[in-house]
Order: sequence, then structure tokens, then C-alpha cells
Amino acid sequence: MRVEMVGRFEVVPGELRWPWLSFADGGRLVALPAGPRLVRVHRVEAAFPVVAEVALPPGAALPTEPSGDVPAWQPGLHAATVDAAGARVALAWVEDGDGRVAVLNASGAIVASRSTRELLGPEYGPNTLRFSSDGAALWLSLDGPPGAAYDALVVLDAASLEPLGVAREDQFPPPSYHDLVPHPRDGSVLLAASSGPDGTWAHRALVDGGGARLTHSFAGDAAPFGVSLAPDGRAALFVEQAALSLHAWPDLALRRRRALPDGDVSHFSAALVDRVALVPVTSEATDSDEADLAVFDLDTLEPLGTLPFTDAMLAGACGGLVVAVRAHGGGAGRAGELWQFTA
Repeated sequence: MRVEMVGRFEVVPGELRWPWLSFADGGRLVALPAGPRLVRVHRVEAAFPVVAEVALPPGAALPTEPSGDVPAWQPGLHAATVDAAGARVALAWVEDGDGRVAVLNASGAIVASRSTRELLGPEYGPNTLRFSSDGAALWLSLDGPPGAAYDALVVLDAASLEPLGVAREDQFPPPSYHDLVPHPRDGSVLLAASSGPDGTWAHRALVDGGGARLTHSFAGDAAPFGVSLAPDGRAALFVEQAALSLHAWPDLALRRRRALPDGDVSHFSAALVDRVALVPVTSEATDSDEADLAVFDLDTLEPLGTLPFTDAMLAGACGGLVVAVRAHGGGAGRAGELWQFTA
């Protein structure tokens, strides 16, 4: 096995919450913040070509202040995502105390827009959003006010932004940080939410003739995690600080769990390449820029070896090409890197 850096790029996240990058088309496209009012869409190839540049509306500029205890009402951009064709970018942001969601074409023109007030009322603000794998729908995660009975996952028609359904879940203790991962085959989406010491959760949701609904759930312990879906959609991998857990799809039942070696910690991220999981790990005893890339069999979680790597979070992969972002950095930008993994 080997891994080799083959390219570099820059991410300019401001105070945007992780994940900063949003993938589509099986990892072949990625949208990322490239400036205070700019989102770029790249094709995930060695040259990392730009396929679209979208100027953000004035109220949707990258946030300049941390989100604080109520992330849903952080002014500015909350999320940007691209559809599988690379033809549309969707944005969620907060402007003048109002949540907004919009779909833009590849030239940056707004083709559909609406206020999140119209969905569940003025108390609900946007957390994150993703297109469905076929691009027909747009999943939008909304946070209720502190003390509300529920948060919500709304599915919208991606062309008109008309609501197709609402799935309600018990409120995640704020502040909660969400990620949405569309399933590559069955039209559902995985919502992962972390509320720090108050717990972590994952929900599978889908839309059918009766609207949107949650079908299966998983509650973790009080530790953050990152989540990835296997390329064939048959399993979900959760990366905790000191362990990995593999869950069946669609019921999210625990199949296997593997502790990282003593003293090693993850960056809550992984990239899945065929039937292999790549997980950057560092030693708790060091603050250097060096790290190892731990390699695991995705079916058994048996360790296959380690490779020299860099102190980075893995954002996604397309084939053997892995997209990483440096875990630390100064100034406005963060270094992005492309790594070629060969089994």
C-alpha cells in the first residue's frame, strides 16, 4: 500500500462550521468555500479542475464570527452544496434574522428561493442542507429554539423549493452540529448530529407518498463523530475520537467496533475507497504536523497497516483520490490536499 500527495488547493471557510466541503455524484464533484463571497465547484481529479464559480448573495457571505450557543442564527452562510450534474448550487444562510434557502444555476443566478419562516415558523433556523443523490430533492436540517419540542428535517422539491415533507425528531441539545449524507442508491439521507458532551445521534430519513419520515436511528455516547457511507451503500462508518464503529444499512444496527491503538486519536474523519477505510490518526502526546494514515478493512475493521501522512481531516474520496484539509492553519485559508491511495 502507498499514499502520495498529488495536488493542492485552498479552502477559505471563515467561521463556517465543519464540514466545509460538500460532495456529489459519488464523490466526483465537490463544492467548497473559496473566498468571503465565493463558492467553487471542482471535479475530483488529479488536476482538480474548476467546473463552476458562484458568487454568494450579499447576505450569504461567509460568517466572520463564531456561531456561539445558537448555531442556527449565526449570520451569513451556513452551508453550500452541489447537485450530481454540477449544474446547480444550493445555499442556506441567515440574513437580518431570517433563514434563507436558495438554488442557483452554475452562473450564479438564483432560480428558486424561499424563507425558512415559511416552513415551520420564524423560530426555526437552517443548520445544513444537501441535494438528494438524484438531484430531485433538497434536504434541509432546521434547528428549533432552545427548549423546543423538536428539530426538523425538511425535504424540498429542488426545482421549486416547495416542501415535500417534514420529519421531526426530538430536539438535539443545543448547540448541535449536523451533517447530511445522501445514500447513493435508495433515495434516503443520513442525518448525523453532535451535541458535544450531551450526546450524538444518527437518523435515516426518506420521502415517500406520505411525506418525509425517520425510519431508523442510532444514539451514540457523549463524543463527536464523523460519518461516511460505503460506496455501495451497504454500511455506515462512524469515526469517534478513539474508535470506529460499523453499522448496517438501513437499520443502523451495530455490526462491529474497533478501538484505535492506545494513545492514538482520530480527526473524526475517514475516506472509504472500495472496501478499505482510511483514517488519519495522531498521537495524543504530540502536536506536530505529522500523522499516520491507518488503513482498515471496511467489512471486518481489521487493521491492514499504517502509512506516513499529514495532520489533516479527510473530507471525501473518488476512487483512490482522497480529498483532505489540514487540521490546523492560520490566516483566512486552510490548505487542501489531494492524495492518491494505492492498495
